[in-house]
This record gives sequence, structure tokens and C-alpha cells, in this order.
Amino acid sequence: MARVLKVVTTLLACLLLFPAASSSAAARPAHPAGSAVTLLRALFDPRLAGDDYFGYSAAVSGSVAVIGAPTFNGSGPGNAYIYVKGATGWPRHPTVTLPDPAAANGDAFGTSVAISGGAIIVGAPGTASTVGAAYLYTEGTAGWPTVPTVTLADPGQAAGDSFGRSVALAGTTAIVGAPAGQSSSGAAYVYAKGTAGWPATPATTLSDPVAGSGDAFGESVAVSGTTAVVGAYHTASFTGAAYLYLKGASGWPAVPAVTLHNPRPASFATFGFAVAVSGTAIVVGAPAPRTPGIAYIYARGTSGWPAKPTVTLQDNVTGAAAFGSAVAVSGATAVVGAYQTFNQTNSGGAFFYVKGSSGWPAAPTASVALSSRSGAQDFGAAVAVSGPAAVIGSFGADQAGGKAYIYQA
Repeated sequence: MARVLKVVTTLLACLLLFPAASSSAAARPAHPAGSAVTLLRALFDPRLAGDDYFGYSAAVSGSVAVIGAPTFNGSGPGNAYIYVKGATGWPRHPTVTLPDPAAANGDAFGTSVAISGGAIIVGAPGTASTVGAAYLYTEGTAGWPTVPTVTLADPGQAAGDSFGRSVALAGTTAIVGAPAGQSSSGAAYVYAKGTAGWPATPATTLSDPVAGSGDAFGESVAVSGTTAVVGAYHTASFTGAAYLYLKGASGWPAVPAVTLHNPRPASFATFGFAVAVSGTAIVVGAPAPRTPGIAYIYARGTSGWPAKPTVTLQDNVTGAAAFGSAVAVSGATAVVGAYQTFNQTNSGGAFFYVKGSSGWPAAPTASVALSSRSGAQDFGAAVAVSGPAAVIGSFGADQAGGKAYIYQA
């Protein structure tokens, strides 16, 4: 586990990233009355192996979903699985399995995944003594390849950088985070697809604007159109921050256009632990494990992106812990994950917010949770949404073999 968490040196971060998971029960999702969320498919770890952490990461775009299984305990190098929806719906078994190209125990291949159109990117931050790596796959006429189209190596080439801890992809832009790079302050690298395809070297290097050791800049990254977001949840004693970059005529700049500060500054708020962006909406998670977490929506207006949140999202009902540890947004739908609860009446949840004529709501439009009491399932530790499809990861299920669920949102 240390190979992936070298960037995270505190007990707080360990609790956020790898909560204890032990459950042998086959938990079933429970849907609240009036919920507009419908379960379409439950996915099981294809290897049926303990500690695969299947569902630790998830991504979806249209009719294609990607689930990561990074196998943190060292019994394997990790895998990522592609599921392609067909005429009869989402398949039970993966359409394509992506193995770790380096095939080395501890690579944590599948820690992060992203998909956009005909491209997939998979992060492996444990590669080469946590130097890290990321791999791009481009769909061809024969479908998705099992061998990467392009291998992205850590530009810093330093042990412990954890390059690939986070990845993002949208159109012709890919971003890879290295939260312990550049003397431990963190970095993120922007890759721009050109006429010759995806390059192996970044077009722009994004450095921590405050250059604070241990800021974990790049722990989370997101991109949509001409807007990129990078989270740095360690900044200012875990108060956290997030930075917005706006692509211009000359490409992606190295200096942020807007800095999002924690609206409720406090130690261990972990603002920026998770970020997401789609069109005119940004979501930033502040899971704050010592108190109920918060997520914030920033809605772009005629004057651009605001520095203060448009809507504050909180779980005031179930007492969910780590609310905001995972966030996703697509069009008019945002999803916030909360993988545990304080009262232990269930083992995590996901909350859906649908934008209406009056804007984004502060209360969830729908929610879904696991009803099992048999132990932490970590349901909601990964969330993804695209159109009507939402994917929720539950990497602690089945004695950490893991599961993932696809919903009609």
C-alpha cells in the first residue's frame, strides 16, 4: 500500500484513500422511495480475487464504461476492464481486459481511469518504485486494443512522484497528475493530441502555484473543453485548494486563471481531494473525515467562473462520512460519493443532483446506498456519469475483491 500512498504521509489521507474493507456478504443496493435512479447492472471482480480493489476507479462515456482494479496488496500488477453496452444492455463480463503493460507487482495499474470518445487513459502510480506511468488506448476499427497506443512516462522521473495517481481526458486533451512530483509539492501534465495523434511528452507542465512541500497538487485533475481543474487538498494544513486553467489561442497556460479557496477554511477540510468539470459546472469535494464532508458546485456565468461556490452540497440526513471523496458531473447531472457513514447503518452512498430551471439544487434529487451491515463496502468511493449512465464503485466489497454498479440516472 505504501507504494501508492507515498504522497500521503498522514493517517487522515490513509483513511480517505484506503479505509478498512472486509465483507463477504453480497450486498444489494437499496433505493429510496421516489428515487429516479435505477440499477442496470452489478459488476463483479472478473478475477474473483481478494484485494483486487475492483471498482477503486471508474469512468463512463456514452456506451463504454471503464473500471479499475489496481490490486494494492502486491498480489498482482492491476487491471482495467472495458464494458461496452450492446443491444441487450450492459454486459456482465468485460468486453476487453487491459493488463498492466509493465506486468509488475505493485504497479497499481488501474488506480485512475478516464475515457473520452475513442480514447482511454489508465494510471499506474506504483510503477518503477512509485515513479509512475500512464497509458493511452485509442479505439480502432477492430475495437479497443489491449496494448497501449502511447505510454506516458513521468517527466520528473523521480521515485515517489506517483505519476498517474489521477488522470483526466476530454477531446484532444489529457491530464496526468503526479501529486508528489517536483520536490513533493506536486505537478500535473497536459498532453495535447495533434494531427499525428497523442504525444508522449506533455505540452504544458502545471506546477503547484504556492510550491508548498506536500501540497499534493495533482491528487485530482479534471478537464472539459477549454477548462481544466487541478486539486491540491494538502495545501495549508489540509485546508486545500483547487486551480482553474483556461485554454487560449496559444494552448494551455502554466498559470491558473482562477484559484478556488476552501469556502470554509479549516485544517483537515481536504478541499480539492476530488474535482470534476463538465461544460459550465465544476464540482469540488472536501470530504473532511473528522466532520461530515461537503461538495461545492461552481456554475460559470456570463462573467466567467466564480471564485465562490454557487451551491454548497451537504449530506444532512444519513451522516455520511467522506461525503465528497468522489465527484462527477456530466451535463445537468452531478454525483457525489460518500463511501462510509458515521452511524454505520449502511456502507456508503452516492447522491445525485439534477440541474433544473432554477439552477443546481442544494438537496439531492436522488440517492442510492448499500444496505449491508456486514462491513465496509466503500460504495461511492468512485463515481462517474455520462448522460443517463452512472457508475458507482464499491472496491471494498467481497473481501476487497470489489464490485461496481451501473445505474440509469
